[in-house]
Amino acid sequence: MDKIIQIFSKCKCCCSLRTLTFIHASIELIILAAAVVPVVLLSLFKSIYMEVVLMVALSLILVNFFLTCILIHGIRIKSQEIIGGWLWVRVATMVTASTTVVVNEFFNGSQGYYLELWVGLVLSLVVATYNVLVITAYARIIAAEKKQASAQEVNIPNYGRLKEGAEP
Repeated sequence: MDKIIQIFSKCKCCCSLRTLTFIHASIELIILAAAVVPVVLLSLFKSIYMEVVLMVALSLILVNFFLTCILIHGIRIKSQEIIGGWLWVRVATMVTASTTVVVNEFFNGSQGYYLELWVGLVLSLVVATYNVLVITAYARIIAAEKKQASAQEVNIPNYGRLKEGAEP
């Protein structure tokens, strides 16, 4: 068994890994929906620089909201392809958002929010990484289940025909 699956099968909070993945996706959906409110409120008190920042933030929130809806659908239908696609995009958005914060900090300065900025960045990366690891473990379990199901499909009903060399 895979090391990630072993780790998360031991500490899954008394529920299946699929349920834990649903919980992570649902919490993320709620947080993203709630994150729209401050962005909209801040857009009322905007400068030109803040308008650009708020538009980027709003677009990232909406993209992540849409992707989380796709993730929930992938979990619901047990699609390894959808979940794998979500994982690639999530890692790319994590890298993009982190790089944006670091570059913005480098060029514009922290304006007195240095510690809060870095603590927030590190905490959000830790939570997002944990989320990605849980969903990766679930995707690997789906792959193992599909592999086992296809092996059983070949072994049980088609064994005689495959043994004789006939087409199934």
